This record gives sequence, structure tokens and C-alpha cells, in this order.
Amino acid sequence: MHHKLSKQSTTCRRSISPTERLIVCLRYLATCASFRSIALTFRMGISTVGMIVVETCTALWEELQSQYMPFPTEERLRNVIHRFQMRYNFPNCFGAVGGMHCKIRCPPDLIRSKYYKKHFSVVLQAVVDADHKFTFVEVGGGEDNDDTFPTSTLYKLLENNQFNVPNSACLPNSTIKAPHVLVGDGGFPLKPYLMRPYPRASLIKDKEFKLTSVLTKSDTSLKAFEIERQTNAIRGSPEHRYDAQLQSPTNYVAIRC
Repeated sequence: MHHKLSKQSTTCRRSISPTERLIVCLRYLATCASFRSIALTFRMGISTVGMIVVETCTALWEELQSQYMPFPTEERLRNVIHRFQMRYNFPNCFGAVGGMHCKIRCPPDLIRSKYYKKHFSVVLQAVVDADHKFTFVEVGGGEDNDDTFPTSTLYKLLENNQFNVPNSACLPNSTIKAPHVLVGDGGFPLKPYLMRPYPRASLIKDKEFKLTSVLTKSDTSLKAFEIERQTNAIRGSPEHRYDAQLQSPTNYVAIRC
């Protein structure tokens, strides 16, 4: 990664070394500090700090993504299915899908951002396993789950059977075959590969336990978002404008998850 962060020195000034760039970026990611405070600490310009953060996060993603967040393989999804069965007693589940809004300042290009609850935001959609670890992330889309999911890359991969989902398998202690599914909240559509809770308005008493069961599994993704928020991996301060600055916002948020 050294060659990606190296800049050429000139007779007028010395370039910032790759080590310094990495330190600035890690300081920003770890402390939730503003660009201004980091600039004062390292005696740099505010715009310089912003550029360093963007370039370093992109380099980190390009170098480490294949190792720490590779595209899910069938073997990996089978391990996730086993963990869901062991931890939640929920068979044939290869992940929980959910989303959250990351606050940003009003960007010049509103294509990938929305005005949501009195602030601009970019939607972060992710799939997590039974241990609240992210297995697939994507940034951008509509204002809510109903709009975000159908326009996402995840939806296209699942519709075209390109997500390496294992074939249908028998349910435990049964000969009935059922497809492997994601679980989500009520904002997601019902699909052969996606299970959502029953609508509460039309729910009858003998199905209440099923609703509770599905909601418990779908909350796995919300717990993962909350864990990352508490550790500053996902920040919601409107002071930060990084999502709008990136050409590919997915890279920036994904590496921080």
C-alpha cells in the first residue's frame, strides 16, 4: 500500500509520507474527530486532511477488501447457515439484511443521498451473520428499505442467482425441502430468498410467535449497526461530508465496518 500513498516531493515543499497519511486516517476513523481538529493536531490544512482520509480509505479497501470482506462463497454461506441454526434455532438462513441512514451535509449531487428526518443521509445496507459480522455492504439507494433494496446490487445478485446461495435443503427432522433465505424487517419485500414478518395489521394470535421469531433474527442486522456505531465505525454526525465526497461511497463505509 506504500506505493499508493506515496506522493512526489518538490523543491517548494516536502510531501506527506505514507506513514503520516495512515496515522491521520486512523486517527480520524478511531476518534470521530472533525477534520478541523485533526488538522490543528497534525498542523495540516483542513482540505489536506479530507483528501488524505479519502485516498487512504480507498487504498485500504483496495488492498484489504479481498482478505477481510471477500464476496461470499457457498462454503462461507454454509457456515453462516450453521451458525444461525446453532445460535437462533433458525434453519436455512444465510444472513440478516438491514439498513441505516448515515447523516451527511447537503451534497452538490443528490443522486445517492436523500432528505430523511430533517437531515440529508446516505443509506447503508448490509447483510450480517449470526455473530453480527458484516458479510456484504452497499451504500446508496432510496429513502427507505422499500426503495433501497429493489435498486441495490444485492437484489440483482439474488434475483439472478449470482450470490452463491446453496441449493434448497431439507428442514431439520423433516423431508420437506425449503430454500435458504435472508431475514429482514417489515420494510423489505417477501421473496423466495427473503423472509419478512407478517404484517401486524392482519396478524392472528396463532402466528404471533412466528412474528416474534422472524423479528428476533432480523434484529441481528440492527444490533450489528449499533455495535459499529458505538465503536465509532459508523458515525452519524452531519459535520462529516465524506460520503458525498467519495466517487464510490461503498468503499469508504465498507472498510470501516
